[in-house]
Amino acid sequence: MPTPSLQTPQSKALLATILGVLLLAAVGSAGYWYGTRAEQDAATPAGQTNVNSALTSATAQAADLASLSGKISAVDDDTLEVTVNATAGGRTVRVRLNDETVLRKLDFRSIPKTGIGDGVAIKRADLKAGQSVVVIAQDVSQSTVDAEKVILVIYP
Repeated sequence: MPTPSLQTPQSKALLATILGVLLLAAVGSAGYWYGTRAEQDAATPAGQTNVNSALTSATAQAADLASLSGKISAVDDDTLEVTVNATAGGRTVRVRLNDETVLRKLDFRSIPKTGIGDGVAIKRADLKAGQSVVVIAQDVSQSTVDAEKVILVIYP
């Protein structure tokens, strides 16, 4: 009986099919292993912090925040006066700044270069009357709010 040759088209196709099935099995088993490994990593051992739950709680905390936007009408050492909806007669809100208040600048002119993000850090001295700001705080319905974040917004 003659030995089969790898030179025929049928034997090349058979060999290619076998190699394809083996490659598919290897990729599938690696995916299965990675998926079960991710489940094991998600289970938090005692004494360690689960990063996913920390992110979830940070997201939930952020959902409790409210924001207001307007123009700065006055700047003091630790407060800003922000006029909200100035075109309709608006209201003035005193925004208290403390050491934990995050100050950022979001320049919309640079978005095509850098993409949308949280902006860059600024100092209190960078906040001037007439500038547009977004204030993020726990409760913005009062006439005085304690700001968690103030974002200086520069429009093109």
